[in-house]
Amino acid sequence: MIYDTNFFIALQGRKKGITAKQARDWAAKDPGALYVPRIVEIEFLAGFATDADAAPYLRGFVVLPMDSTVLKETVRIMRELRIAGGGIGAADSIIAATARLYGLPLVTDNVKHFKRIGGVDVRSFVA
Repeated sequence: MIYDTNFFIALQGRKKGITAKQARDWAAKDPGALYVPRIVEIEFLAGFATDADAAPYLRGFVVLPMDSTVLKETVRIMRELRIAGGGIGAADSIIAATARLYGLPLVTDNVKHFKRIGGVDVRSFVA
């Protein structure tokens, strides 16, 4: 599965409605590899004074590249959403594009936001 930035905020215990332990338990149940789009890594690292401070939260996650294929898919998603009446922003479009390209479920607590994008299996980590 691919994890959204808000999941990592939950891992820190800074997300309303879910404890850090609940977030860790969710990831522990993931039967496959744990993936994070490069943009999520960027967003998350920016919230820390140093990369070393963020490292414990990212440990065990494989960072997926933000290459030209992801960027082209991002533009497709942004165009689809514009035609449908509204976008979700560049960073979230990159996250959705990464999930769609890799065919992996996207774990987030912003299900409503991402459900508008065809071809993305969106799963909530918040009960």
